[in-house]
Amino acid sequence: MKNQDNLDNVEDNAEVVMLGQLEFEGPFESEGAFKEDAGIVAVFHATGEDAEMVNLYETANVKLSARQELNKTHEEEHIYLAAHYNGSVPSKERCDRLNALWAEFNAA
Repeated sequence: MKNQDNLDNVEDNAEVVMLGQLEFEGPFESEGAFKEDAGIVAVFHATGEDAEMVNLYETANVKLSARQELNKTHEEEHIYLAAHYNGSVPSKERCDRLNALWAEFNAA
C-alpha cells in the first residue's frame, strides 16, 4: 500500500486527505472526530513521520467503526483514521467506490 507523509502533526481539526479521487476527512486519532454516517474508513499505521495505509473498508457507521479500530490497537501502535462520508449514496455505489479505490492502490 502507498505511504502517506506528514501525519506527525495530526490534530482533531485535521484537513482533507486525498485517496484516489475521493476526499477523506482526517486523519484523526479519536472517535469523537467522526460522524455516525455511512462511509469508507482508511486506517493508517504511523511510523515516525510517515504512515502506511493498512486497511480500507466500507461501513454503515463510521463513528462505531472508528471506536472499534481504536479499541483494538495496542499502546505502542499509533494509528490514525480518515473517513469519506457517503451515506446518501446507495449501498452498491458505495461498494463500487471502495472497489475502485482498491483497484487503484493495487495497480500502483
